[in-house]
Amino acid sequence: MGSIHPFDTSDGLMTPKEAAAFLRLSVLTLSDLRVKGGSPRYVKTGRLVRYRLKDLEAWIDSRTFGNTAEAKAEGVG
Repeated sequence: MGSIHPFDTSDGLMTPKEAAAFLRLSVLTLSDLRVKGGSPRYVKTGRLVRYRLKDLEAWIDSRTFGNTAEAKAEGVG
């Protein structure tokens, strides 16, 4: 058995509120990123938006840099 992550849910999906808490962003910021681009990948079923933990972790990894020059080269910051 693997370790239990505090944000794991029974169906493996997080609500925008849960995802925002995991990322330490506001729900509004997460929503703006989804609309304008640059958000973590998400699952859309009807009107519902859900996030998978692995997609949130991949998004964090894609925004991890060793210095500001790297971030600027990627258009972040």
